[in-house]
Amino acid sequence: MKTMLKELFFIKLQSCYLLETIIILIKFMKKYFVLFICILLQSNLIYSQIKGISSFDLESMMKTDALEQLNSEQSNNSMSLPMGNIIDPEKYKVGPGDILLIQNLSSVTQKEVAIVTAENRLIVPRIGEVDLKGMTLAQARDMILNKIKDNNKESLAFVSLYKPRNVIIEISGNVTNPGTYTYPASYRISTVLRFANQLKPSSFTTLQQGIMLYQKTEKKKQFDELFSNSGIPYTYTYQTRNILVSHSDGNSEFADLEKGQILNDATYDPYIVEGDRIFVPFDNNESSNISISGAVIKPFITCFKQGDKASLLLKMGGGLTDVADLENVTLYLPTKGNINLKIDSKLNLLQEDVDLEPGSFIVIGQKSKSKTNSFGVVSVIGNVQKEGVYKIESDKTTIKEVIDMCGGFTNDAYLPLATIIRRDESLTDPKSVNYQLMEKFKHSSLTIYDTTRYQMEIIMREPRVACDFEAIFLKGDNKANITLKDGDIIKIPSNPKSVFVFGQVKNPGYIQFEQGKNMNWYIEKAGGFSETAKKSAARIIRGKNKTWVEGEDDIFVYAGDEIYVPAPPSKPAEAEAQTWIILASVASSLWGLLNTIYWWTRK
Repeated sequence: MKTMLKELFFIKLQSCYLLETIIILIKFMKKYFVLFICILLQSNLIYSQIKGISSFDLESMMKTDALEQLNSEQSNNSMSLPMGNIIDPEKYKVGPGDILLIQNLSSVTQKEVAIVTAENRLIVPRIGEVDLKGMTLAQARDMILNKIKDNNKESLAFVSLYKPRNVIIEISGNVTNPGTYTYPASYRISTVLRFANQLKPSSFTTLQQGIMLYQKTEKKKQFDELFSNSGIPYTYTYQTRNILVSHSDGNSEFADLEKGQILNDATYDPYIVEGDRIFVPFDNNESSNISISGAVIKPFITCFKQGDKASLLLKMGGGLTDVADLENVTLYLPTKGNINLKIDSKLNLLQEDVDLEPGSFIVIGQKSKSKTNSFGVVSVIGNVQKEGVYKIESDKTTIKEVIDMCGGFTNDAYLPLATIIRRDESLTDPKSVNYQLMEKFKHSSLTIYDTTRYQMEIIMREPRVACDFEAIFLKGDNKANITLKDGDIIKIPSNPKSVFVFGQVKNPGYIQFEQGKNMNWYIEKAGGFSETAKKSAARIIRGKNKTWVEGEDDIFVYAGDEIYVPAPPSKPAEAEAQTWIILASVASSLWGLLNTIYWWTRK
């Protein structure tokens, strides 16, 4: 008890001391408050003189607040997009909303972020206002650096574009989706037109429109592949070299996207600016053409523009194929005839450039096909003496020769189930399968039922090679000895030694295989038909190719086959009632007809 009283006494004493200390501090602050504020302001003033900013740094606070607001608006903007292109300072026009980064490496390193105002002016801290109207990024940079130098000749400064502004433009003419768009000013004309020409379904697209859109895309893909492999240009591009860009200041220019892309020059593929109206012209079949064809990756045909040269047309080909013959490159000029060109593997011209004329074209020849392309490999897996990959000559080496290379079959090999799988890329591409399905239906006269079954067959088909292994290796039929292709897979399975019986039988399951037995024998082994079986519909499902075969007495079952016994199809009550109604109607009509004939004959 005494100990507890002592502890309470000391706690009270400590509280009294703490209270007295707080009272003393309050009295001290009241007495020296003015002096404390003066010291604080003086230290901040000295710091601001060293840093070169105002004592309260109100400008930095306002700038930070403006940047936060700008970033918030941009993050909420659904059109917020990446910058896209690397900026060319000599071609990029500075405008309202651009954010510039200014770094001054004087006695103390400073980094400032400044926003171009709506009047196209820039407020540079401690420097003042800089008018950037009509300037490129390079010109604006020089102007700002000169202003900084005028203020302090010893300063070392750098200016860069931190974030380009968003601008509103209008796209019209020969584009898929004309309209008004908002994009960063770092985008070029070619970039915004790619967005405007995207083929994509929207929330307003019906199912039928979506299917037509898909068919159109697939059709274009098929033609692009066909003409690219043939070396003949397919798509004519007049519009991409004659795009009209009207600026808000009343000036206008033409964009040549093909030339701009090849030369990577923003002069021909300019950056967008606020208020631009971009008009893509429609094809003009009367314009003169130039083209490049032959052994190039992208055979190309486009309209002629004054000043076009052979070096430019070569680059439009996109590169050479593996079979291109560099010694066989010909330029045809309507007024001068054929001119042999010397080029390297990157389509660079190795001689004096040649001015093109309307109707000029370049042809890149091909090397003769090498015989090495006829060789390939096949894979043999399963019950052979030596599994593995073997070299063959496509369309010449036979299946029997390959099996001989493997050392022959093992004792467990079962030839009725042996298969050859051939490489077929069209079966692994769902788009190709769907396109083939629609293409093959184009001239068909199938019923709805047949169409559904055909669609299922197309989707489920396998790239098997028709080959009768028993005829080749057991009966010695040389006519059945097929040749192989590069990439073929030969599968030699073992004997399953059983037949699977299922459906409406009394004891479904695997039945021990017996040579030379028919379907009815295996059904009896499975206990016979059940009461619900439809006996006439029983079928043999071949294990090799899953085809259905009627179980006649002279049709034998092989190991690995399946036997299916279905039940009679059940009819819904509504369908059965409808059947009786139809029968009653027919009977009534027949009765009426007979009655009429009876009374007519009595007259």
